[in-house]
This record gives sequence, structure tokens and C-alpha cells, in this order.
Amino acid sequence: MIFRHEHGKLYRIIPYWPIDSRIIARLPVFNELYQKFLFSSIKKLLEEENISISHIVNFNYGAYTISSYFKEQTIVYYCNDDPLYVGRLKHFPIRSYIRYAERRAVREADCCIGTSDYLVKKLQSINRNSYRILLGAENRVADKYRIFNGTERGRRPIRVVFVGFMDGKTCDLRWIGQLMGKGEFSFTLVGPTRRTTRHGLNGDRGEIEFVGPRTGDALYEIISKADICIAPYNRDFLQHYGAVNGTTPKKLWLYLEFGKPVVLTQFALPKNLTLEKGLIYMVADNSGMADAIRAAYLEDNESFFKARIQIARNNSWESRIKALMGYLQLDYRVDNGGGCT
Repeated sequence: MIFRHEHGKLYRIIPYWPIDSRIIARLPVFNELYQKFLFSSIKKLLEEENISISHIVNFNYGAYTISSYFKEQTIVYYCNDDPLYVGRLKHFPIRSYIRYAERRAVREADCCIGTSDYLVKKLQSINRNSYRILLGAENRVADKYRIFNGTERGRRPIRVVFVGFMDGKTCDLRWIGQLMGKGEFSFTLVGPTRRTTRHGLNGDRGEIEFVGPRTGDALYEIISKADICIAPYNRDFLQHYGAVNGTTPKKLWLYLEFGKPVVLTQFALPKNLTLEKGLIYMVADNSGMADAIRAAYLEDNESFFKARIQIARNNSWESRIKALMGYLQLDYRVDNGGGCT
């Protein structure tokens, strides 16, 4: 286990375990052995370094024994995914164990946070002390990357950017193939790509570009040049995870942070979150993507551009920390060293 003291109040602990994390997550014996190693090691390390903690935020549904090792601390279970669906696990014994592990993690937490209406409803069925904090923007983007391209309106091709994992399951990009060869659109697709996803998407030179994973300034540069950003989801994915769940995809917040018009497949947005037409465009299915992209391109203006950036700023990491502190009835303030207390 590696222990690093970084940036004054930030401590980074990097554990090492010789067994693959996918095996640990799915087999009870290995999972509980790992938890015993991890939590007892962390507890010993904190004692040796004379570090006191009052609250622990757990993002791992499999870490259900954490309260046994940290009995005096407040445990928060922070849930941003449905592990049974995300893993798409078909084997009954594994699914049963994951369901057991998640329920126990939720039940033994002092407080639970879900990132969608669906997740909160699920958490509250086990632990009534459960609340919603939406996913949101990171707000790390420098102003030089927030560019309104309205002065170029009417230019062709329309520059369209997609950021995400192109596995053919979550997002559907097949409709792009029907738009190739017309010179109306150029697509830049950012993220890991399976070979099967590329099939049928071989447009003319300049019409479509797979650039692979990008982070930081390399990613920001690509998005800043976009006219439109897209999130075209598969219908079967939405049936379980979007249309009925009151959630917001992380891509949406990434795009809004740049002030870009967003075209995405129909989502049931969470309660108390209103995003009017002009800020984002939703389509019932991906056959309507091209028309929505054209409309978003022609109707965009500087007022919409500024409104999108403000929405992202209103739901920053700092605002989410404040919300969490509020649920825990703690004081939140930024100290002189840039840390939060």
C-alpha cells in the first residue's frame, strides 16, 4: 500500500491486491478478504499518521463491511450507477451476490446519496435517509475554450462532436452513416472505439474522424471548435436507465460547460430541473438526430450560449459538496489553502 501526502490536506492511499478487481467484486470470499486487508490497513495507517476523520464517503457498493472498521465515523454511501444493469451480468449467483452487497452497503450507511430520481427511490426503499444530488459539471474549463461560434452561422459543414465510449450498446452511432457523402456535417468522435462500431461509418475524408480517448486541454480544444455536441443513446439502454429514471447523462454537463447546443435522445429529466428548448434538443429516437442538429445550429445565439454555461456553473462540484454537507448538517467553507472544511 502506497501512502502519499499531497497538497496540504489531501492524502492519497493506493492499495495493491494481487487479484483482479472483477473477481473481487463478484465473489464473496475474495471481496471480504480484500475489505479486511484494505480497511484494517487504512485504519492502522491513519493511526500511525495521527490523522482523524469524522466522515467517510463510500462509492463502492461492494464495500459493505466498512462500518465494522470505522464505527465512530459517519458513513455515506454515494451511488451514481445501478451495478446490476451497468455490469449486464447474466449469471444468477453473481447477480444475487451483487444485489446482496449493494443492499447491505445501503442499509448500513448513515446516509445515502443517489444521482437520479430512480436511484434515490431505490435507495430509500432500503434506507430512508437517502437524498438526491445530480451529476454535474467539473468547471475546470478555461474561458479560452468557451467559444461562441455564432458569427460563423451558415458555414458548412456543421461540426458535430461526440464524447464517450463507443461500444455499440450504450450509444447508437449507426445513423451517422446515412449522412456521409453530402458535405453537410463533419463528425469528430472522441473516446475508446470498438472495431464493430466503425463499420458503416467510413465517410469521405474530413467527414468523420475517430480521435480516440482525449483528456484535459486536448479534449477541451476539440469541444471548443464544435458547433453541436451529441449524446445519441440506444433505446434499450434508455428504457432501463434514462427514459424512466429521471437522470442526467454526464455528457450533458460536459457539453453545457462549454456553452454548446446539445442534441440527445429523449431523457426523463429529474424533478426541479428545467432545460428549455434552445439550450438542449431532445429527439424521440435517433432517426430525428440530423434534423435536430440542423435546428440547434440555426437557432443558437449568444444568450443561449451564456445560459448553458451558467447552468453548468450552478451545478458544479462545489455546489454538490455544499449539498452533501447540508444533508450531513455540516459547515461548508473554503479555507485559505483551497481546501473544504
